[in-house]
Amino acid sequence: MEFISKQLNDPKPKKCGKCMNCKKEIPSIEVEEDNLVKAKNFLLHPYTINSDINKIKPRKKVNNHNLDYINEPGFFLSKYNVGLGTLVSDGKYKKGFFSDELVEQMVIMINYLISESKIKSPDIIAYIPSLRRPYLVRDFAYKVAHKLNIPCCDVLKKSINSPEQKTMHNSCLQRANVEKSFTLNESEIDKIKEKNVILIDDMVDSGWTFTVCGYFMMSYGQARSVTPFALADTSNGDS
Repeated sequence: MEFISKQLNDPKPKKCGKCMNCKKEIPSIEVEEDNLVKAKNFLLHPYTINSDINKIKPRKKVNNHNLDYINEPGFFLSKYNVGLGTLVSDGKYKKGFFSDELVEQMVIMINYLISESKIKSPDIIAYIPSLRRPYLVRDFAYKVAHKLNIPCCDVLKKSINSPEQKTMHNSCLQRANVEKSFTLNESEIDKIKEKNVILIDDMVDSGWTFTVCGYFMMSYGQARSVTPFALADTSNGDS
């Protein structure tokens, strides 16, 4: 207040006698343990407070035409490079595998959402394959399936080494890029027939990879439902 008074040319600037500077007091930096626990839980499991925070909204239209087969609302574990998202980027670009902690956190998330009836109880897990890193998401998906005590299958097949989705500049290009890149593995199709499938990928941005692959699995593979799960959301807005 004394500083402000001087700046405003007050003829009688004086100390307020109430602020930290006047009283020479240092505020406490101690935080109650209960608040620390709540903060840590929110960083690791925000979906337990509000599941919409981690939701992947399903795409329902292509070029203003309704899709015949639509994914269930999906979920991502983290925001890329934030909290657990730092483990995602480290695993993908440095280590070449995703840590057991990410496996454990994904299993915790799936079990919680099942218990709260936020997702359909899964019968089987599938994953989005990659030609650049063929074992990265595959190994993660199989580990998650093992923890959940359900099978994992290789029903999706990457047919060509297409550009990464983040290099596509609009929604139409992203959709076309996915449609020409993936097919179903004929020898695995029967494994998803009439099954509730969890479909796992490492990243989600536009959501087109999940949308198109889910469409293939439900239309041609006759899966009962497809629920996407991603380790990290890389989008700035809706996924």
